[in-house]
This record gives sequence, C-alpha cells and structure tokens, in this order.
Amino acid sequence: MGAVNTVASALQLGLGSPWGSLQSSIDLGIRLGLKYGASGYYEQYGGWNTALMIAGEFAGTTPFAEGIYGYDIGWGTPLSSFESGERLASGGLQMASWVAAGYGMAKGLGTPTSFTEADVQAAIMRLQSKGINPSEFQSHIDPQHVINLAEQMRAGKFDPARMDQPVILETTSQSLLSGHHRVIAAEMADFYLPRTPIAVPGTKPGDWSTIPFIPRRRQ
Repeated sequence: MGAVNTVASALQLGLGSPWGSLQSSIDLGIRLGLKYGASGYYEQYGGWNTALMIAGEFAGTTPFAEGIYGYDIGWGTPLSSFESGERLASGGLQMASWVAAGYGMAKGLGTPTSFTEADVQAAIMRLQSKGINPSEFQSHIDPQHVINLAEQMRAGKFDPARMDQPVILETTSQSLLSGHHRVIAAEMADFYLPRTPIAVPGTKPGDWSTIPFIPRRRQ
C-alpha cells in the first residue's frame, strides 16, 4: 500500500509539473514510486518524509544532496563518482531554474503598473470628493505631464524643495491657485506635497468637470 500511495503522489506531482508530456510524467511517477516505494523507503520513513523527498526531486534539492553525499536517498545505495557529479550538476541546474523562475515572478508582482489617463481622472475625482477645487482660470490639464510627475513621485525622484513655484491653496474656497498638475500627481502616487495656504476673499472655485484634458505644456 505504501508503494501504491507513493506512486500516486509521484504521478500527481509529475502531471502538475512544468515538464513535458503525459507519458514522461507517467514514467517519472513510476521511477519515483519505485525509488521511494518499492525500495522500502516509504515504509521505513513514512509518508511525510517521502513527500519531502519527492518534492525535492522536482525542486532539485534531493538529487543535489545525493550528489554531495554520494548516496542515493531512496534506494539507499552508494553512487559512483560519475553518478554523484551528474546528480550534483543536474540538481544544481534544476534549483537554479526554480530560483530564476521565482525571482522573475516576484519581480513581476513587485513591479508597479504604469499610470494611465484613467488614473488621472480617478485622482481628480478623489480631490473633488475631498473638497479640493481647481482655479476658475485653469484652462486645461495635460494628462501625460501629470503621469510623468506621478511616476517621479512614486520612484522617489521628485523633490518638492526644487519646485519652480509653490503649490498654493486658497483657503476660503479651497481652490488651487497654482500646482494643479502636481497636486493631481501627488494624489495618484500617494505622495506628500506641501501646499502654501493663503486666504483671498472673493475667490471663486473652478469646476474640475469643465477642464479639458489637452496634451500640451502645462500652464
């Protein structure tokens, strides 16, 4: 029964592995079943250790260890120097391929997606919900300029101290008098952007919905 269970486990891993055809998976399952089942390894060390060894076959750690120690873990027999070198090399390459694949996946998951025009629009809507208004004189928004700023902010390459002019917020109307593109970008990138508050009684707020997106230099 132990040998049957081991063959089934090996087959399941083989069918789910990234390598090859059904036939190669079946052959691999049979080979591992014989190595860890028919050899008596399963009965001696139990299912948990057997599962670890089979998983190690796929990850390369088991053949690598066998190559180092010169000893076949499943069959319990010594290996020749040639066999040890072969398993050491194949196991090392196998482990390296898994590490490279994991690194690539982690890099892909950790790489932020690029901002889009939809992100610009969403940031404007959030500013509007927070009561931050544009100037009534703001003629347009350049979405690509906003995206470029947001990318710089997210990458830590934007220094507020080097702004050519401050971001000014009129406090009675909660209207931006300057820095519209930077404020939108900061909202997108979740970036702290200092604002200079001033009160100018009589200031009328603008309406974000009336400001067009125009791809040209900001004003």
